[in-house]
Amino acid sequence: DVGSDTIRIIDSAGIISPIVSSVNNPVGLFVNPALPSRIYYCTDDQVRYYDISLLQDRAVAGGGAGSPGGIPATLAKLFLPSAIVIDTVGDTYIVQSSGPVISRIDSGGIIYPYIKSRAFFGGDSYPATLASLNNPKDIWGDSSGQIFITDADNGCIRKVNTNGIITTITS
Repeated sequence: DVGSDTIRIIDSAGIISPIVSSVNNPVGLFVNPALPSRIYYCTDDQVRYYDISLLQDRAVAGGGAGSPGGIPATLAKLFLPSAIVIDTVGDTYIVQSSGPVISRIDSGGIIYPYIKSRAFFGGDSYPATLASLNNPKDIWGDSSGQIFITDADNGCIRKVNTNGIITTITS
């Protein structure tokens, strides 16, 4: 609920309850199938999760001042993160509105630029790290470990396969 800076949950009986409040512009909710008690979300400068079984809110990335390249994710500066997904091996991918287009956090908690270019269209059939995206909006993954990215201003959906190769699957 962006208007009230609150994340709410709907239980199996259809009851809506707030679980995290005073969150600045919460967007990009994600529930990891491997850890369904954790609800991940993006704020203006962080990615966080709330564990509904432990009643704990924790930072995953952002809030720091460091460049997101080979440092602990919680020390990195994020630039308006808007979407998050965790793949089948535990790597976390974050879409940002500026700075590196997509960052990757490895399972050890270290953040790296993943797709850096924010200009036009490019990189099909090459490693995703060499690709260009133009205003990505969302990111999600499938059970086989592939990542899908909406490349909004190019009007297409891009797929990164398990070998890290990016292709356009629809335009």
